[in-house]
Amino acid sequence: MNALFASIDIGSYTARLLVARTGKPFPSLNPVLRKRAYTRLAGDFLRSGRGIIPDPAVDRLAGVIDDFVASAEIHRPVETYAAATGVLREAKNRDQVLETLRLRSGLEIRSLSGQEEAILSSLGVVYALGLEDRPYVVFDLGGGSAEIVVESSESRMVESLPLGASVLTGRFLVSDPPGELELARLESEIKSVLAGAAIRIPGEKTATVIAGTGGTMTALAAAVEGLDTDEILPERINGVRIRPQRLDQFIESWKNLSLKERMSLSSLDEGRAEVVVAGAMVVRGIMNYFGEVGVTACMSDLLEGLIIESGEKYARK
Repeated sequence: MNALFASIDIGSYTARLLVARTGKPFPSLNPVLRKRAYTRLAGDFLRSGRGIIPDPAVDRLAGVIDDFVASAEIHRPVETYAAATGVLREAKNRDQVLETLRLRSGLEIRSLSGQEEAILSSLGVVYALGLEDRPYVVFDLGGGSAEIVVESSESRMVESLPLGASVLTGRFLVSDPPGELELARLESEIKSVLAGAAIRIPGEKTATVIAGTGGTMTALAAAVEGLDTDEILPERINGVRIRPQRLDQFIESWKNLSLKERMSLSSLDEGRAEVVVAGAMVVRGIMNYFGEVGVTACMSDLLEGLIIESGEKYARK
């Protein structure tokens, strides 16, 4: 199958667009366009105090989606697949928000459960890293939650945990730079959530492969490789190994910097600099939970997973 598809992910902190051409053998994907915008919905959600996405945030998001749809249409995709995750999934006014977006953009947006998000994200990671024949742990660390998939020859386990980088930043790291007590409370929260998780590696003490995706993982890989933000591409990020010692070094350095100082680092833009301390601490918690073997970064994720899943259905029409 040779066709052009678009996918959109509306997360808790960012919204992203991918336009890609499928090739043979499917699901070979050749990206044509990528775009990203920081929507910061998690902050609006928390500040509302009512479990909703406020109208100004909906208007801001609608502008981003309009831009994505217009950008994708230049390339004339045969289908555009859109998904809502994170705090938008949890919002009490989710259905009204999605209807507003549909009426304005004409786009049908699918609200994914945590398990659906985890499975679709792992599809993208497994495709990009070639993990099909190996036991693995794949996690997708977003702004509002972290989705984890454990795949082995015996079983597949999936869990969504409330460990999103943006939400945790808003809840725990209010000082700039964060204080030691704030960091200790965040560390305790991460350990507590993971201790209560049901997900395990059957028959193994540690994971053979741990792969992670999401903005924090991209930032960590970029820092390891010494990349500037304009050099960050899947070809440069996918497969980069982040070892426990380097991760500890990044956390120790970043937590002592003000937001302005973190923003001056070449591998971090303003949006990522805001939440990277909490995000990196979650990565360390997940790594420790499954065994300190290091983690492999991957930029291919839910966007690719949406095209792989939906492209297969399109081909069968």
